[in-house]
Amino acid sequence: MTTTPRPLLLVRRPSPLLSSGQLTHLAPASDPPKPSRSLAQWQGYCDVFRSQLGWEVIEVDAADDCPDGVFLEDAMIVFPALDERGGGVVVLVRSGSPERRGEYESARRATQEHLVPRGYEVFDFNVEDKSGEATLDGGDILKILPGASSASHATTHTGTRPPTVYVGQSTRTNALGTSLLKKCLEPRGWSVQGVPVQHHLHLKSAITALPDGQVIGHSLPRSSSSSSSGSGSGTSQPSVGVTLPDGHEILPIQEEHGIAVVDVSSPNGSPKVLLSADAPRTKKQLEQRGYEVVTVDIGDFEKMEGW
Repeated sequence: MTTTPRPLLLVRRPSPLLSSGQLTHLAPASDPPKPSRSLAQWQGYCDVFRSQLGWEVIEVDAADDCPDGVFLEDAMIVFPALDERGGGVVVLVRSGSPERRGEYESARRATQEHLVPRGYEVFDFNVEDKSGEATLDGGDILKILPGASSASHATTHTGTRPPTVYVGQSTRTNALGTSLLKKCLEPRGWSVQGVPVQHHLHLKSAITALPDGQVIGHSLPRSSSSSSSGSGSGTSQPSVGVTLPDGHEILPIQEEHGIAVVDVSSPNGSPKVLLSADAPRTKKQLEQRGYEVVTVDIGDFEKMEGW
């Protein structure tokens, strides 16, 4: 009998310096992250995956001198294989923030220890980019796989689109980084498209995608959105500070922290997502689309633009 391997989650515990992490579009919180509370929230997040969802959770080396190091996906981005011929690829990137480049080495070790033995290839910006100028953060990567979910009330919007990676062109990710990612992914069957980002740290601070391929976004305040969207009040397109290049519809959601959506569906189970506990109206909206919604408190990380 063949046993399906459990999904794998690599995590890094929050640094005691988390509250000193970088903020770009948020003011410092009146109640900033506290080490004990941040650690408890992180442990609760891991426990949801381990105990409630049945995932394999592996803690990688700590990076206590890197305040933002808990956001591991900014340094190492995992792309699944698109067919049955082999494993996927892990892209190790160079952050557009020089202060975050100290996270690279531990991410490289984690990749070699945990993902290469599982069949993943490695594409390393620090090896492939001889100029040293290509930058990219994982928060600027939005992956959309066609028809990945069978939510009873959800409509698949991807149709015949190829698997797509939208790459935010933000203060952290430049055109050279996008070109380098294209070099890695397009031969593997992905369509890679750049998306200008304003008023947000990352592309995925503005929009994300549900398992059925539907892109969702939360509207910016009118003072910010009116200068960038150019759309009238009669459109259903929310002013999220980004416009997708292929006209992909963006579904408005109810709360800013409703952007923190993770697909946790099992291969043969009902469609399920993980959502911030600070988005109860978005939870109802997703349940109406046919999703089972699991919530988790990540409040300290949301204060550091971690959604």
